Amino acid sequence: MKLEPLSVTISSELRARFVYAYEGAVDPGALAMRQSHPPLTAWLVRRGRVRVARAQARALTADPGQWLLLPPRSREHTMEPGTRLLSVRFELEQAGGTAWLRPGRELRLDAAKCPELEAAGRALIDATERLWLPSPRRDQFLTVRPAGPPGRHLRHLLTWSAAFQAWTTQFLEAVLSRGWKVNQPDEATGALPLAQEHLRCRGFAPGPPRLAVIARAAGVSVSHLKRLFAEELGTPPLRWWDQLRLEEARRRLYDGADPVKRIAYELGFHSPAHFSAWFRRRASITPLRYRQRGGTANV
Repeated sequence: MKLEPLSVTISSELRARFVYAYEGAVDPGALAMRQSHPPLTAWLVRRGRVRVARAQARALTADPGQWLLLPPRSREHTMEPGTRLLSVRFELEQAGGTAWLRPGRELRLDAAKCPELEAAGRALIDATERLWLPSPRRDQFLTVRPAGPPGRHLRHLLTWSAAFQAWTTQFLEAVLSRGWKVNQPDEATGALPLAQEHLRCRGFAPGPPRLAVIARAAGVSVSHLKRLFAEELGTPPLRWWDQLRLEEARRRLYDGADPVKRIAYELGFHSPAHFSAWFRRRASITPLRYRQRGGTANV
């Protein structure tokens, strides 16, 4: 049977949602990846080397004995073959479902300076392994273990819940003391969702959106709009919109119902050649080749 991701209510204002946790070798297919909307991520490097990069930010590299504490922003990572990690991924939400943290920069910490974080991560993994069977893929939901004698599953669940809360506490102590902030409710629910909704509704008319128009729709200044996108999403507003356009192009190419020429014009390009050059620059493959491969590409 499949188990939906568990949530733990830490207070009336904070809910922690578990994604997964493990310690071991990184799957070969995950050694180099680009992620658009990752959860909060904590990696303690046991062996190998990990490099993380995102737009308009300095790349960060971690060696054995170092933590990477990563906010939920679009990013790329590369790892050496044979890399081994202690990895925890989770989300922190306010009661209304919005992000609880306003992350600062990505953090690299020496594990020797924060032993409580490593101990909490190891305890969470131990509790997770007692509660769930291993999954074929660590990023999928796990299968619950058979209940066994009466009460055993409940005891494991309570132990796991306490371990997850302890992990969350140690993680917050680490990041809040190093520049990350707690979102105020009006900041978490206000301008950024309004700006995103405006960009979705605007569609892909010729020419890029105007920052002044987006900011007016969100009720903030242009400088504040840029700061919100940088702090919350790790990308400028226009690049976020361009990613929307790329996802729409990929979807329509995969569907195969419309010719490439029609897709190009309806996504706001002046010519199919302009569209093809843009798509190849963003996806490292031409639109026609992407369609021929059935929508598979490293994008």
